[in-house]
Amino acid sequence: MLHEEAKHFVRTKLGSKNNTNPHQSHTPNEEFKPPTRKRTGKHQLTPEEMEVNFSTPNQFNVLEDQADSVTVTPTDSSTQPMPIMLRVSNDYNLHLQAVNSAFPNTTSTLAHGYIKIFPEDDKTHKGIIDLLRDRNADFYVILPSNERPVKIVIKGIPPTPPLH
Repeated sequence: MLHEEAKHFVRTKLGSKNNTNPHQSHTPNEEFKPPTRKRTGKHQLTPEEMEVNFSTPNQFNVLEDQADSVTVTPTDSSTQPMPIMLRVSNDYNLHLQAVNSAFPNTTSTLAHGYIKIFPEDDKTHKGIIDLLRDRNADFYVILPSNERPVKIVIKGIPPTPPLH
């Protein structure tokens, strides 16, 4: 009985013409079907095809000669003062008008509920701070990185309570 079922299985399943097994060899009577694009390899270039010979003239030769005579002075980013952050409130417009009338060369932008006021030099920076303090405006100034206190954390040392 088992032998009969195996023969029937071979005749119906494995021996059928509708078998889609890609590893099964084709009979000579079947028409040739080219492989799909997915199954084909990419075209390999020969070393002669890969070699490209071209030359480009160096247009910057003049700059190499002039590089010795020109000295570059590094710009210090800490020379420009940090922006003043004015809080947007009911009377922010009056504060901003006062700053712009007293210091016309300042620029300002809105960022996250604050108006960033960018002064052009340290004297203007101090003048804007004094003006805003006199007007009781809500503002703060970001300290430059070279003036900020340094926080040092040493790992592995337990915190000690303050001595009295």
